[in-house]
Amino acid sequence: MEADKLVTLCEFDKPAEAHIARVKLESAGIECFVQDELGNILYSNALCGVELQVKSSDMERARALLNEQEEIPDEE
Repeated sequence: MEADKLVTLCEFDKPAEAHIARVKLESAGIECFVQDELGNILYSNALCGVELQVKSSDMERARALLNEQEEIPDEE
């Protein structure tokens, strides 16, 4: 069986916001990862956001959980 591919669930402006969402997902049993945190710190918010990634099989459940808790940032 092929391992689940990691996909970006959402992007945050601040690493702290991404980690708050990560903790909420992990407490619900959803494995997730924060990406590009170092780039955000080094280059401020000018170049990139901080991505929260989950397994593709967990995407729907993770999105529903964060939407329910209003943790997903609005897309512009």
